[in-house]
Amino acid sequence: MPLICDALSHTTVSALNRRIAKLSTSHPLHKECLDGVVTAFKTSDVLVLHSAGGFYFEHMATPDLETELVRHIRSSRDYHCTVFEVDANDPAVVEKLLDRFQEQHGVKMRNMIDWCVIRFQGKQLMLCKLPPCILRHMLAPTGGLMKTVYAGPIDSLRKIPTLAKLGVLSSEFEVDGSVRSVLATEYRDHHYYAVNRLHWDVVREVIARPNSGITLGPVAQWDA
Repeated sequence: MPLICDALSHTTVSALNRRIAKLSTSHPLHKECLDGVVTAFKTSDVLVLHSAGGFYFEHMATPDLETELVRHIRSSRDYHCTVFEVDANDPAVVEKLLDRFQEQHGVKMRNMIDWCVIRFQGKQLMLCKLPPCILRHMLAPTGGLMKTVYAGPIDSLRKIPTLAKLGVLSSEFEVDGSVRSVLATEYRDHHYYAVNRLHWDVVREVIARPNSGITLGPVAQWDA
């Protein structure tokens, strides 16, 4: 029985495990149960799940643990959960961590973080759920692939200096005089800002030529 929850009856937990077994194999909870044991417990108004892969949590909409587990099984996980051990004797440590994150990534991204503090095996832990946009912002400077989609009349695109210079306007993508393609730039650590500037140069150059029929987007999209 991969899912364990001491607060619920054996019959209830068995039914929950049957639900998990029916999930897609790509669902994180299904994967965690295949890899080992997932322990579910309630602390305050938070549902916490712990496995070999780490922690995940949900703020409970109801006080019923079974209801919340069913809701979690039915939903997708749109966040990455990371963990910090915090000093129980320093009540300001949580705010200090959030302030440091704000310094590095800005107010908007700080406000997107969902978090809670729990006691686990004698330690005080701060669990933080980070949405994909924050992960991209954190990881992009270390390397990856940056993409900008562009489309428009090929004659207009040839007047965009950066695209013309990079030689990405191949006639093989031309359909009825127009092109839709992707500027894709692979880069390594320390080259993020130079590559990012290159992609935004394309935006500036298109803006400088209004009514050209060129469309852009997404712009400077990062991928691992």
